[in-house]
Amino acid sequence: MSLKLLYSECVAIQIYLREKLSHREIGLKLSRSNSSISDEIRKYSINGEYIASIAWVMRQTKRKLINALHYKIQRWDLLDTFILDKVRSYRSPEQIAWRWKHETWEVISKDTIYSHIKRVHPELIKKYFRRKWKEYKYGTIKAWYIYNRKSIHERPIEAKLKSEFGHWEWDTVRWWWRKWWFVTFTERKSGLELAGVLEEKYATIVTEVTRQLFSAIPSEIKKTVTLDNGKEFVEHYMWKWLCWLDTYFADVWTPWQRGLNENTNGLIRQFYPKKMKLSNVSQQELDYYISLINTRPRKRLNYLSPIEYIKMYCADLK
Repeated sequence: MSLKLLYSECVAIQIYLREKLSHREIGLKLSRSNSSISDEIRKYSINGEYIASIAWVMRQTKRKLINALHYKIQRWDLLDTFILDKVRSYRSPEQIAWRWKHETWEVISKDTIYSHIKRVHPELIKKYFRRKWKEYKYGTIKAWYIYNRKSIHERPIEAKLKSEFGHWEWDTVRWWWRKWWFVTFTERKSGLELAGVLEEKYATIVTEVTRQLFSAIPSEIKKTVTLDNGKEFVEHYMWKWLCWLDTYFADVWTPWQRGLNENTNGLIRQFYPKKMKLSNVSQQELDYYISLINTRPRKRLNYLSPIEYIKMYCADLK
């Protein structure tokens, strides 16, 4: 168990406080001490209310300020001069760290060296480093870091067999030229599609867009949703009481487990090609194209549209 609270645990604290649980009861559920929960709520509550996303930002800001006072490498000291000399010889941070240890018997990590260069000498990165400013991708967090995660293999058999309505698959559609996403949901039995615009891929924004999309869907066809393992789902267990959806997670690096949704996203590409520059796509415009998709006849539904097919089961569908 990590000594520091994870973001998913902060979200859990927010939920349990809304359920009127005591600090001791929250600590037992999260396997944390009573004092850790009390300190977290006392330090990061605003006007007596604890909000996970705000608390997390406050803690990260505080940590950055503290770290700034304890930088291991100071500007223009011996190590800084050594790093500058080696970087200008096109050495990587790992090579610099090894050479420093070889010459001085002092240990310093390559990550510390890279962070120092990025903070103090950023102009050197583009000039001397092979990767320039390209960041390594750490976008998908490990599945076991998602609190209260349930595997796709625990999903009801009805979802796998598509024998009833109400089981959904989730995915995002991204455009190459900027950080812009559509979040999409596909109902497994009928192929009904829901989509919303995401300007930022943060957990709180994903949760709110999901709540808005499912607010007009009857409860009879809101049962489960299958997600991938992105860090934007750390608030997934809020979906149970916000959207009436039980959440399940596909295995890591297995997009075919959500194949229906992946395939349906290709229909959206007909209206928004991959290299199309999206300037100001509104939710209203996206809703229009989604309605065209949902009223399109499907061969697998005996040439009924998803709307017509699902209305045979639920007459209250809006």
